[in-house]
Amino acid sequence: MKNRIDILPGISGKTVVCVAGWATGPALFDRLFPDDRRVVITPFFPATVVQDLQGWMGQDGGEIARVVGVSMGVPLAIQFAQSATPMVPVIGIGANPGLDPAMMDGIATMVRRSADAYLSQFWRSCVGVPEDGQWIAESFLDVGWSVEHLIIGLEFLKWSWGETLLSERIPHLFIHGSTDGISQVGMISEFAETYGLNLHVVDGVGHLPLGPYSVERWIDCVQ
Repeated sequence: MKNRIDILPGISGKTVVCVAGWATGPALFDRLFPDDRRVVITPFFPATVVQDLQGWMGQDGGEIARVVGVSMGVPLAIQFAQSATPMVPVIGIGANPGLDPAMMDGIATMVRRSADAYLSQFWRSCVGVPEDGQWIAESFLDVGWSVEHLIIGLEFLKWSWGETLLSERIPHLFIHGSTDGISQVGMISEFAETYGLNLHVVDGVGHLPLGPYSVERWIDCVQ
């Protein structure tokens, strides 16, 4: 299986490159960028994401307004933004700030032992409020994700990308839900303070903007 790229039309004339997080699909970006042309990559194999997007750029030739990463897709979005010419701004949603390698290895072990338990925790952490619950199933699209893809992706969460943003002067904005149970707001806040990053915390929403309650609060931040 290769990384999947979906190209979804828009009316604004802008192209937004979207790097999905684990278990998410194009529907999430449909809600956040309904008017923009969306190029959504589903990173089954993170190591080739930048190469695959560069290949798409070579064929497309269009100008990119920004690149958006969600959760596990944030470090991949940063890598792509860094490689693009000219450099493009990054929006990171629900970012994991260079987590401790031992912690990531522990999560991988837990996932191997009980994938159902991890998925249950992940699901609860994504629902910021009850009003979002009915939208969740629509956003976790069946695009071919597996537990093994999650374990591969955990390796990329070990990268502490704050120094790259700082040294490369990549324009950026990180948006985080105050009730995020996957990447707690305290961790990203401390990380942002250390590296002088632009962070906006959205009150009362969880890890991902999946439902009408949270989308209403996220959409003003990403436009």
